[in-house]
Amino acid sequence: MDTLSYKTKSANKATVNKEWVLVDADGQTLGRLASKV
Repeated sequence: MDTLSYKTKSANKATVNKEWVLVDADGQTLGRLASKV
């Protein structure tokens, strides 16, 4: 039988990518915009 191993990956300083994302939310509802982001 083939078994799979699942492992939770945690972010650390070496793997995290910190950058800002600019989203134009002009005229959009917060909930609808949040589902797209």
